[in-house]
Amino acid sequence: MMPHRRPSETMIRTLSKPGISLLLMITALSAAAQNVEHWTADSQGCKLVAHRAIAAGSTTWTGACPNGLAEGPGRVNLSVGGQVRVLYEGNLRSGQPSGPGRLSDPSGTGYEGEVLNGRFHGPGVLRSGVASLRGNFVDGVLDGPCVQIQPGSHRYDGECRSSRPEGVGRVQYANGDVYSGPIRFWLPHGEGHYLWAERSVSGGQSAFNGTFVDGKPSGHGIYQFAGGGAYEGTFDNGLPSGIGQLRTANEFSYDGPFEAGLPIKPELLKRNGTPVADRRFFEALRARIPAAFQSVAFMTPPRPYQKAGQVCSAMQPLAMPANTRMTAMARFFATALVIDGRVVHVDINSDTAPEDRPNRKAVMTSIRATMLDTYRCEGTVVIEHEFQVAPG
Repeated sequence: MMPHRRPSETMIRTLSKPGISLLLMITALSAAAQNVEHWTADSQGCKLVAHRAIAAGSTTWTGACPNGLAEGPGRVNLSVGGQVRVLYEGNLRSGQPSGPGRLSDPSGTGYEGEVLNGRFHGPGVLRSGVASLRGNFVDGVLDGPCVQIQPGSHRYDGECRSSRPEGVGRVQYANGDVYSGPIRFWLPHGEGHYLWAERSVSGGQSAFNGTFVDGKPSGHGIYQFAGGGAYEGTFDNGLPSGIGQLRTANEFSYDGPFEAGLPIKPELLKRNGTPVADRRFFEALRARIPAAFQSVAFMTPPRPYQKAGQVCSAMQPLAMPANTRMTAMARFFATALVIDGRVVHVDINSDTAPEDRPNRKAVMTSIRATMLDTYRCEGTVVIEHEFQVAPG
């Protein structure tokens, strides 16, 4: 569950401001030797590569210095205002980090692995706090097999492109859900399989096999319900839409059109192959369907991929719909992923009393619709918002 925040507070996560960010640290070791802006010297006149953003500070090299260039194993301290911002321990060749090395800053962000001419090159692991990205780096970028661990969010084993999960992989989410298939911008995208962790009374689990678009079932797919039964047909934005076949655990069936996740022709409902004349069975089926389809979990992108807050604004005040009711005070935590100005995914956690669980999914549906209709953003951002619902 996301940490508690003040009521109605909207927050955009940004790059860490103190010290040097992970991206700047990468740049600090990637300078070209021929660009004099990227060279610095310590108090003894020993030259080595450093980023120009910290050239105004001080550099300390502990190691050999033949011909005026840092050489061999040693330690580099890059300081600003008397405080060490970047520490590198490893091998240098002609003033540039090359060979096995370890890079870190006071926040716990760093890299450990092979370096070539100041760039991550070879097997290594990039860390930011408790999060990590492991794989084989080429010229500072991880392209190929990788493992990304983001505690509280996910573990990803699969392909990476431009140092982020992209391609085919397997995601183990913090809530226990598992997805296997293509990933794009941290979301299921393409033909994949999703298994929900939550089990029914009988021990079954919901599962989806089919096409995802921006993290939601879209196109043809098969959704198996935890309590038995299944739907096969077309999906749009995570819900049945178009022609489909629905089978329930209690022997009801419906073959026909769906709109916004619901069957629309009562005359097509059957039980054991016999048409059902009583419309109340059809209405009861429609009432149960929305809660049966669960939403896909959310991979939280690491901070270097999140932009500054001023590019995102709410078009209207966020408020709970008037028809939401709870027996006790409840909090709902919504996280939205915005890519290229479009909200593509909303994930919601809740802190509700056990007696309010039947109402929880209906409230979540209302929140999700509100988030999708509210924000207009630029770039790629993550929005967090808390809703509080009073008893009523």
